[in-house]
Amino acid sequence: MRDVESLIDQVPNPQVRKLTRDAWRCYQAGVHRAAVISTWTAVNDDIIGKIVWLAEEGDSEAQKFRENLRRVQQSGLTKDGVVAMQKIEQGLLETAVKFELLDRIGERGLNRIREDRNLCVHTSLNSSDEPYEPGEENARAHLVTALTLLLNHPPLGDSRLRDRFLAYVCDPHFVLSREHILASFHDRIRSKGRLGLIKLAAKHALLELPAEGRLPDIECADRMAKILVLFASRDRAAVREAVAKVMDRFAGLDAEQKLRTLIRLGDGDFFWDSLQGDQHEYLKALVANQGVHKIRPGDQVTRAMFELLSLLSLVGSEQAREQLPELENRFNLLDTHLKMSAAILRPARYFVPVVLATLQKATSGFVGGKAGKALAEHAQFLDLDTLRRALQAWGGNYECLNGRYMRVTAVQLFHATEHLGRERIEVFGEFLTALSLHSDESDYTALAETLQTNEYTPPAPSAAGPEENPA
Repeated sequence: MRDVESLIDQVPNPQVRKLTRDAWRCYQAGVHRAAVISTWTAVNDDIIGKIVWLAEEGDSEAQKFRENLRRVQQSGLTKDGVVAMQKIEQGLLETAVKFELLDRIGERGLNRIREDRNLCVHTSLNSSDEPYEPGEENARAHLVTALTLLLNHPPLGDSRLRDRFLAYVCDPHFVLSREHILASFHDRIRSKGRLGLIKLAAKHALLELPAEGRLPDIECADRMAKILVLFASRDRAAVREAVAKVMDRFAGLDAEQKLRTLIRLGDGDFFWDSLQGDQHEYLKALVANQGVHKIRPGDQVTRAMFELLSLLSLVGSEQAREQLPELENRFNLLDTHLKMSAAILRPARYFVPVVLATLQKATSGFVGGKAGKALAEHAQFLDLDTLRRALQAWGGNYECLNGRYMRVTAVQLFHATEHLGRERIEVFGEFLTALSLHSDESDYTALAETLQTNEYTPPAPSAAGPEENPA
């Protein structure tokens, strides 16, 4: 019940919200015909209100609809006025599709509500002696369908949509929520606005455009690049086209800007597909010139090292390795702990063998700790066999066992490998059992407690009986 009430509270139009509450009260009172009629009335009101709003935003087609609507409204309850309004309402779902307030699947869902509404209102359509009864489940389903397909989604004109998008990206509390971003700025908006946002994200991500004072330009570009990747998961062709359109301007950037753009988008096919040949060669030369030896002492050492590792973390992308062969050479020149730092920045299946080798050969607790963190970050790429080999390497290396934060990391790894199911519990149990050979096995009590919580029973220690005296 609370779920439906929560959906009703999210309806942005106050008048439509009132109508949906009427429908819900009717449903709760068991008056299901009235609930269906009120739901359809809310759908009508919502579509008309949204098209009028689009007209006020400057949509020329919506303005034609509004002019026709006003003429009909001026006729009032006259016979001609009622007939004209019925004509508008008969084509309302088709009109909603035209203005991209609905897709064709949504139109079919709402058309079922209209059909049931007609049966509820026009009882003569039913050949039986009993009036049509939609039933409790249908009445509730119709209201939920209307809310989820139409009533909860506000229309956005291009200018307001752009402002809302920029405000979200530049928010100090920005969170990269895939579901929210795609729902709010791609899936539920009109194609014209959707393409506008893709172009805007591409320009910021590639060119580091000014963020209108809302956020440092580089930070805004970093966020836009992540969102552009999300958009590409829905419409790669549109993203590729948007990126291609700004590549001429990309050519005019300085070397540092190009490297930052490469770091953001270098693992995306849409970037390489759009890159001009001379710029490709230029990026190859830039990468070949990068290395720890190029970082000079000073206040920006930490930032310079972060950017270098971010660049070399692209080696995890097959696409980037193919386009920039020198990436692998540059990565292999890094010290072991820096390789782990790069892997942590951009987890990829490519790094898993490197992480396992580091767990086995780490020569300090610092490096062992880095390897453990990298393993946890790569949990999504592990299968049971790889997890077992990783934990064996971990348990067989004193520096890993006693590495920085490794006791905490062990618990984090357990939770991060949930996709491997309960079978992983035995693998972690084997790890703990092997620790009995070490004097510091109690240091992993947090992991032991976690396994116990997950109903793991450690094997009973083998007990030898007393020796018998010879006869």
